[in-house]
Amino acid sequence: MRHTRRTLGHILRRTAQAAGLLATLASPALAQSVRGMVLDSASRRPLANAIVIFLDSSGHALSRTLTNDAGQYANVLAPAVHRVQVLRLGYRPRIVALDPSVADRSQFDIVLATIPVLVEGVRVVAAAECPKRADDQAALALMEHARAGLLAIVIAREANPAVLERISYVRTMQETSDRIERQEVYIDSDVNLTKSFQAANTGAEFVRNGFARDSAGHRIVFGPDADILLDDGFINGYCFHIQKADRSREHQVGLGFAAAEHRKGRVEIDGVLWIDTVAKALRDIEFKFVGLNRQLGGPEPGGSVAFREMPNGVVLVDRWHLRLVAQRIDSTYNGSQLNVRQWPFVRETGGEIARASWKDGHTWVNPVGTLKLHLVRRDGTPMKYAIARLEFSDYAGTADANGDLQLSSILPGPYALLVTDTLAATAPITVGARFKFTAVRDSTVSATLAVPTDDFNKDACVKGARSRWTDVRVVTAEGTPATNARWELGHDLQSSARMLLARGKTGGSGVFGFCERLLDESALELLVQQGSNPPESVRRALSGKMTDVLITLPGRP
Repeated sequence: MRHTRRTLGHILRRTAQAAGLLATLASPALAQSVRGMVLDSASRRPLANAIVIFLDSSGHALSRTLTNDAGQYANVLAPAVHRVQVLRLGYRPRIVALDPSVADRSQFDIVLATIPVLVEGVRVVAAAECPKRADDQAALALMEHARAGLLAIVIAREANPAVLERISYVRTMQETSDRIERQEVYIDSDVNLTKSFQAANTGAEFVRNGFARDSAGHRIVFGPDADILLDDGFINGYCFHIQKADRSREHQVGLGFAAAEHRKGRVEIDGVLWIDTVAKALRDIEFKFVGLNRQLGGPEPGGSVAFREMPNGVVLVDRWHLRLVAQRIDSTYNGSQLNVRQWPFVRETGGEIARASWKDGHTWVNPVGTLKLHLVRRDGTPMKYAIARLEFSDYAGTADANGDLQLSSILPGPYALLVTDTLAATAPITVGARFKFTAVRDSTVSATLAVPTDDFNKDACVKGARSRWTDVRVVTAEGTPATNARWELGHDLQSSARMLLARGKTGGSGVFGFCERLLDESALELLVQQGSNPPESVRRALSGKMTDVLITLPGRP
């Protein structure tokens, strides 16, 4: 389905270099500035996030801006500006002539009339690829509303960019359920980060090549963002319709979209953009991938992109995720045979905005989780300056002199705590503090933890199943502790079929330990190395009869 009124797509293309063009046309001697408000015609309520576009006599866009949370806008005018166009989701677009006598800093208010979503249609020309539907006119009308909201997101990045702190995650689910088995969380607070989520290609490229590509034997999939749904290339390759109402989405209407032509080998998306008809705001995009291999079973692969209006009126993409089904291969070794098992599981990647700030002083903080800890030793004394971090994440903090610390902006999900005792007698030692918790959105977990740093690893060693703690002491040829020696534990460590179970380095005492199942017969190997070119190296077969192991490095000739 193609529509003849390419208003927003036309504006998006023709204003790509608006800032540079305006600078060329408006010299300091000739430039004027204009300011004003955009108001609701009925209530006279200021309208935030309205798009104000300055046009020349031919209707070409010269510059554009957005109204702030108070409905205000301001802009420097080029002499060529003759008209002002105003767009906002849920309101009738309006173009008004700009009086050439407008003086510097003059007030130029514009009122917009609200219109019910789906009432006003546009002229359409049905494309051969899209079947004719009874809701064609309504779908195109809704698309014009949606594109006004999407364009506002794009302009906000230009006119009032935010500095973002972004949280990204990778989740592995328990098989194909919604229960999180493990998650890795990363925090990106680059001062140059101004865009939360960005599609990898243009709309036309996605239509031509699909939403997936193969790289180094792996398939990489992509999701759409605001720019893609604004792209004429995407619109010309997809069909649109009014989505069936969803009872869980009160006051929302959906603009559904699907590829106009299904092509073998190309991964496409079927999706819905949901719009709140009362708040006159974008809510989210839900989509599923069409053409991905479904032989693994499990839920349909897909994702979502969510929108949020900030306190200053700017709309940002604040959450996004992709959900795919992968194949897990697990191998176990029973001492004589390697057993391999395969089954499907869900892997989810995504992210959220943790914090956004603007030059005008506005700040928004995502109400995610917080962890407050009071760390003490076994005798109850504070663990001064201990470092606490959440496993498989960038969340970390240092306790004060009272053993207190706080971790903020914690993404919902399960975590395990690791504590590094920086004041240990020999060297800093990191232990798991026997503390696991699930972070919940907009909530705080508080805990006092007695961290048994001295004997934690021994105490935590799994009982039963013939597992036991084994102490290993590494010394030099002279009998002194071998510090910073590298060790590996596993099967066949010097063959191409090696299976590594654990690795680490010795501390100042040359001592380390491990908790592992040892059989009476030789089942595991321990490899210890120090130095290089070539390293001093010892390989030792271990058995269940060993509880203390002494490794003496050979020394250099």
